[in-house]
Amino acid sequence: MNSVILKKVQNRNGYMSYLLLADESEDIINGYINEGELYVIQFDNKEVGVVLFTFPSFDTVEIKNIAITEIARGHGIGK
Repeated sequence: MNSVILKKVQNRNGYMSYLLLADESEDIINGYINEGELYVIQFDNKEVGVVLFTFPSFDTVEIKNIAITEIARGHGIGK
């Protein structure tokens, strides 16, 4: 069975190429890259994307950016 694992990222700038899959420019991403918590998405022990969660209020979580590499799409990873 295929498994999806999220691992918290410390060096956020190292994942810019993934973030650019879901957003159009580095300027936009640089405006929010240090907010919330960034996780790398692993599927079958391979890095296939990232997800950035922000917390606009105490009881709200927003997915600010989620990006899955093209080769890993269609497997339900982003659901």
